[in-house]
Amino acid sequence: MIHAALVPAYLFVLPWSLQHLGGVNQVVINLAREMQRAGSFEPIVLIDDWNAPQPVWEHIHGLRTVRWCIRPFGLRMGIKERLAFGWWLRKFRPAFRDFCEEHRVAAINPHYPGLSVFTLEMVNSACAQSPPLILSFHGTDLTCLGQSHADDLARWRQLLLRASNTVVCSIDMAQRLVETFGPMAHTTVIHNGLDAAAFVAMAGGGDDAPARPTILNVAKFEGQKGQDVLIKAF
Repeated sequence: MIHAALVPAYLFVLPWSLQHLGGVNQVVINLAREMQRAGSFEPIVLIDDWNAPQPVWEHIHGLRTVRWCIRPFGLRMGIKERLAFGWWLRKFRPAFRDFCEEHRVAAINPHYPGLSVFTLEMVNSACAQSPPLILSFHGTDLTCLGQSHADDLARWRQLLLRASNTVVCSIDMAQRLVETFGPMAHTTVIHNGLDAAAFVAMAGGGDDAPARPTILNVAKFEGQKGQDVLIKAF
């Protein structure tokens, strides 16, 4: 068995707390738990939290999480914002470098990426061995980016071309990525998975089990999810 201290870390990055309900969080939780079981990497979930100027460690859903402020870097920041960002970056860059070296971070994987991703790319370059930057899109994040100003779209396109990989959860999203930013050098489709054994264990059977087969639809109530089609089919 590999000693925990010798296992490199895989750094997931989220823009909100892991305690919130939602599909993006569940994807990250499932990935992190499977990573723990495999034992090749130790997952750490970095939560971008403006109220945590220093790393604050917690355990949520059995996973190691760290809350830490990552200031976003935007094209339209004023002079005062740029000065404040530069002052903050001088402290954060070496702190993040030490963090990556201490935990032997092997990859940085922002999910639902926003402007703080540009900051992560800046500070990642300061690491002795810059870990690969892997961007994971989930749907509405890509939709919002598609409505951005042309200058912002060009900036994102360049970032995606520089990233080690861009991950989307469906072939349709891969096509939307191309329509929004043009052909990407590295794009991988990884469909969202789930722990089927956990559902079987929770089902349990017993007297409350339905007499007839049941279809359960778990999705946001919006047109593209097609609940109306399911209802009409019945």
